[in-house]
Amino acid sequence: MEQVSGQLYTYLTEGKFFTFFSYAFNQYFPFGLFFWMLGLTMFSIIQIKTKNLGYSGAVTSLYFVVVSNIPNLVTNAYSSFAMKYFGLILGLITGYYIYRAIKG
Repeated sequence: MEQVSGQLYTYLTEGKFFTFFSYAFNQYFPFGLFFWMLGLTMFSIIQIKTKNLGYSGAVTSLYFVVVSNIPNLVTNAYSSFAMKYFGLILGLITGYYIYRAIKG
């Protein structure tokens, strides 16, 4: 644990903020759990505030696809792969929802 804290301190003092945050999030939240929680919380808050499933689904699906494609942000390959396809499937569901809403 001391070695991890030392590396984090080094990244922080050298100004490597992206490396610091990606290392800290992947060390203390394995399998990208921080980013999963952030996305699902974002979906819930947008849904509660706007009462619009299309908007919250579109924003969240875009979030998952973008976050999964940023290199070294989610270091677990399976989690990144699942996050990408979860975002795509959520986007398809949202697209169908919007299509049905427009069609009537």
